[in-house]
Amino acid sequence: MTDLIGSAVGLLGVLAGGIGVAAINARSDRRKEAALDRQLVRQEETQERTQRRELGTEHQKWLREHRQTSYLALLVAADEAREATRTLLHKVRATATEREELAQAIADERAGAGSLVRSLHAVQLAGPDPVAEAAMTFTDRILSRRTAVAVAASIRRRGETTAPLSTEDGENLVQQLNEHKPQIVEAEYRFAVLARAALAALPQEN
Repeated sequence: MTDLIGSAVGLLGVLAGGIGVAAINARSDRRKEAALDRQLVRQEETQERTQRRELGTEHQKWLREHRQTSYLALLVAADEAREATRTLLHKVRATATEREELAQAIADERAGAGSLVRSLHAVQLAGPDPVAEAAMTFTDRILSRRTAVAVAASIRRRGETTAPLSTEDGENLVQQLNEHKPQIVEAEYRFAVLARAALAALPQEN
């Protein structure tokens, strides 16, 4: 009887020990699983942050390229508009200008002004605001310079003859245009400075 009780106690001890080990192992497994879950979560968060940074960098590179294209297009359009104005002024003052030739020069000058305005709109959309404001000032000064020439050309085209402007009127017109030059140069310089700063703030393509 005593042996039986001893055997039973021993068996219970073994069972208890086994259960204890199993419980410890279970807790250890749960801790490992929890640690693994935390590691996976950290990895996913790290990947998401990396993806966001990469997307942000790619967007900034695209924005830089887009802005650079817009800024250059405005400068090109400004040069073309000024050249068209100079050509029209020459046609207005020239003795031998035919009506059709004058009409074509007027059309070219208007097309140049329209292209300049469209380029301005592209810069305004591309931003940033300081560059857009400088572009507006630059464009306005070029367009205000062309107004006197365009008016003179329209008057001559509507006239009974294709007679050029008088020497006095031609000189007065040239003087008006020359008075605008310093303002245009100043506005162009300010636009260029702000445009370079805006581009420098964004990453370039490798």
